[in-house]
This record gives sequence, structure tokens and C-alpha cells, in this order.
Amino acid sequence: MKMQAEVIREGELEKRSDSLFQLWKKKLVVLTKDSLSLFPDGHKRAKGKELGFGSILKVDCVERTGKYIYFTIVTKDRKEIDFRCPDQSCWNASITMALIDFQNKRAIQAYHWMINQIECLGLKWDRVPMKESKEESWKQLGFLQAC
Repeated sequence: MKMQAEVIREGELEKRSDSLFQLWKKKLVVLTKDSLSLFPDGHKRAKGKELGFGSILKVDCVERTGKYIYFTIVTKDRKEIDFRCPDQSCWNASITMALIDFQNKRAIQAYHWMINQIECLGLKWDRVPMKESKEESWKQLGFLQAC
């Protein structure tokens, strides 16, 4: 059973459809610290689509025109999902801040994992010779295979 994540924000966004006519469709959106969930026709009872922050690269192309803010969520596989929200709702900022928080936590976890691996190898962090690039340093420590 999946635990309910703490909701940061819940409300309505419009998503551009992938169809030929690219119509704007209203979605109920639930933002948590780990994901953005989209529900059709404003009902949580319906099966929603979850965009986990692990699969999102960035929030991009923010543009304000008239009464709407338009923005694009870019996934790691380079798929672009277009949204719009009323000018004063600032959904793009809420999603961006939650995404940055998620990515920062992931980076800290990776850093602690790397320190733990270095200590397991019996090395002292300040005595690990670093190369010019991060990738070269990781290869030297055996965390990345040399290409």
C-alpha cells in the first residue's frame, strides 16, 4: 500500500492535449514533495497520471501573456508537457520550488553515498586526488567504468 504524501498544493491547471487540435484541458493537480499528479476533469476519484520528480528535468519556457502564465515541464526523456495557469496563481513557481527541493535532496543523498563509499575503501576524503573533471575523479575511485 502506497502512503499518502504530504500535499504542498492542490488546485486547477490547464494542460495542452497531445491531440491534433492541441486543446487546453482542465486538470486537478496535486503537488507533493516527490511528484505532480494530474487528474482528469477535476476529480481525484479518477485514475490520475503521476509525474515523479525523478523523471522531470526542469520547468521551462515560462511566458506571461494576458491573463495566463504558460510553462513547460521537460522530462528526462525530453518529452515536453505544456501547461497554463491564471496569472496570479504562480503554479509554475510552486512546481519549480518543489522540483529544486527534490533535486537538492537527491544531490545531498548522492554526496553522502559517495563519502560513505570512500570511507569503505579506507580512503580519507582530503587525501583523494581529484582530477580536472568530476567524471575523471569518479572513474579514478572506481564509481564509473572507464569508457
